Amino acid sequence: LEAALEVEPKSSSLRYLKAQALQSMDRADEARRLFEEIAADRDAIEEADRLIDLVKSRPNDPWIDERFRMGELYLKHDSAYRAEYWLKSVLLYD
Repeated sequence: LEAALEVEPKSSSLRYLKAQALQSMDRADEARRLFEEIAADRDAIEEADRLIDLVKSRPNDPWIDERFRMGELYLKHDSAYRAEYWLKSVLLYD
């Protein structure tokens, strides 16, 4: 599991498995912190999804702030690849 997390450190499914393993090893505090991180990541991705819907609703508008915010959210909470996509899209309009 640790080796997989080294490759995909932001994977929510891998981190969830780790939190469950920590719980089963009576390391409740560590598990709780990891579950909280996973929940924060999920909330951030939900925000990004709402912003994507907004951008798609009027695709000809630049939505620079929204695109930048999506890049921030993805970089911190999900995928550098997705973050790169949205941050580069800012440059197309700026």
